[in-house]
Amino acid sequence: IRLNEPEYASKWLTVAPGQVCPNHYHRIIKETFLIIKGQVKMVLNGDEQLMNPGDKCTFGPGTWHWFTSEKGAVIEEITTQQVATDSYFEDKSIERYVKLEDE
Repeated sequence: IRLNEPEYASKWLTVAPGQVCPNHYHRIIKETFLIIKGQVKMVLNGDEQLMNPGDKCTFGPGTWHWFTSEKGAVIEEITTQQVATDSYFEDKSIERYVKLEDE
């Protein structure tokens, strides 16, 4: 996590080649994804888009989303706030919350 303020947060995500962040949504946070490096397949409510460095997308609470990168990528994720427990996965066997070092 690069910034964690009450109103907003920023973190860089490293996506390994072939890694998939599974389909999920948030009830509270609004997110912006800015592609720093690599190409990312981003799927928002079933609509797929290929994103390249410099591309960004913003979406609000309730938006189902997942993403992957064939060759790996770096993404800056900017959110209205950092709420580690605000991820609801389509696959109910996934538990999101993991205690982070700075919490």
